[in-house]
This record gives sequence, structure tokens and C-alpha cells, in this order.
Amino acid sequence: LTLVSAPHLARSYHHLFPLDAFQEVTLEEYKGERYCQGCQGEIKDQHVYICKVCQNVFCVECDLFVHDSLHCCPGCIHKHPTPLCI
Repeated sequence: LTLVSAPHLARSYHHLFPLDAFQEVTLEEYKGERYCQGCQGEIKDQHVYICKVCQNVFCVECDLFVHDSLHCCPGCIHKHPTPLCI
């Protein structure tokens, strides 16, 4: 029987529950904000990537960074702040 420590479980959490793929939409079809929520740069690529939960828009570089490194959407985290400790 192998025991798992809390830090080890926290480090592997994103492998157990991976982030869903963002919706890929062509820039011509997309009518909203043209600035990436990750890098705040203007989106000039042919596609934008939209989080299905928070509806924030990301460029292709930030989409790859979010899915490959962060493993959590910055827009979703921002919309759900941590509770205040009393």
C-alpha cells in the first residue's frame, strides 16, 4: 500500500483533472474583444480561443501556455477568488 502525501497529490492534481480544450473560433466569426486575457496583447492570429466556462478569449500562445504549463484558466481563477480567512 503506497501512501500519498498532500504536496504530492497537489502537484499531480492537473493530471487527474485536465483542463478542457478552449473553443477555437475564427477571427472573422468572433465579434467580441480582440485582446488576449492572458498577455493583454491584440489578437492578430486567424483564430481566437475561448474558455467554455468563463468565456475569456486567448491567443494561440497563451492557449498553449495555459494548457501545457498552468493547467488552469486564469479567467476562471479570477472569477472565483479565495475566501477571506477570519
